[in-house]
Amino acid sequence: MRVRLIAAVVATALTAHAPAWAASGSASSEPAEGQPGFSLSDFKLVTAQDLYDVCTVEASDPNVAVAEAFCYGYFTGGKHYHDEVAAVSPMGPIACPPAPATRQELVVVFVDYLKRNPQRAGGRPMDVIFEAIGAQWPCPTKP
Repeated sequence: MRVRLIAAVVATALTAHAPAWAASGSASSEPAEGQPGFSLSDFKLVTAQDLYDVCTVEASDPNVAVAEAFCYGYFTGGKHYHDEVAAVSPMGPIACPPAPATRQELVVVFVDYLKRNPQRAGGRPMDVIFEAIGAQWPCPTKP
């Protein structure tokens, strides 16, 4: 019962303080859907291009703080997922950086990878992240 009450309070608080553009799904500063550049529809993360647009939003965009937090949050979740699966998978990790990679490093690797491999822009975001980090920091092959 206590968990349900806490969840209801959190949901109400998040809804009450959500910016107007989040409720409407649009903002006047965004380009038309399907156009290059950041738009609020990119938060749906249908493709790696959507994630790229969110993670490379211009500093002058009124939604830059939200986009940056979303980008880093997505990468943090992906890193946690990778680490948990790698710990129990017989295949091991997808990437083996020489030191634990920061969120910023992961984002830079992803952005650079997509610039070099634009044909992957239509891929699923997490798949392309794992491709990028695996290419940047390949793990030693197992005998």
